[in-house]
Amino acid sequence: MLVEIKIQRFSGAVSGALFAISALLAGAFVPASAMAQTGEPIKIGYSMALTGGLAPNGKSALLAQKIWEEVSMLEVYCSAVP
Repeated sequence: MLVEIKIQRFSGAVSGALFAISALLAGAFVPASAMAQTGEPIKIGYSMALTGGLAPNGKSALLAQKIWEEVSMLEVYCSAVP
């Protein structure tokens, strides 16, 4: 039992270290054209089921995200006003 716990801890530490190293290496080999550029804002899209069997969940999720967007925009604009 004690040996299994030590092995699990060791494998967790090794996998964490390998993940960190791979993330650093991936960032080092990003071409210059893929790096952040100034100009237009970045647009992020996602798919949302608005028809079919998953439509009720998708429509409520979309409504929640639109409410979040409006609230966060209000917070940004209200914080800019002294």
